[in-house]
Amino acid sequence: MQDLGEADRPVPMVEDDMACSALIASPEGTGRAKHIDTAHHFVRERAALGEVKSHYQPGAELLADGLTKALAGPALMAFRHQLGMVEVGEPTEQPTAE
Repeated sequence: MQDLGEADRPVPMVEDDMACSALIASPEGTGRAKHIDTAHHFVRERAALGEVKSHYQPGAELLADGLTKALAGPALMAFRHQLGMVEVGEPTEQPTAE
């Protein structure tokens, strides 16, 4: 991003697993987490350097859930709305002429 003239700021990483967020933030880890692979340690290192900032968001609020999980009717409609999708024949909002 610096090459593009953008500010050097942490990349936001949204996580819906509180345990994962805790592992990223914790420098020591636990005995149960010793099986974690290199990718996890890379993320933890980047977080320690301030290049990545993770925060928790409930899975039901994550836009990506609509791409990775089957959603019930209301959740599917909310997902479609977030993407800006409409039913065929459904009126779309038109800018008003003033």
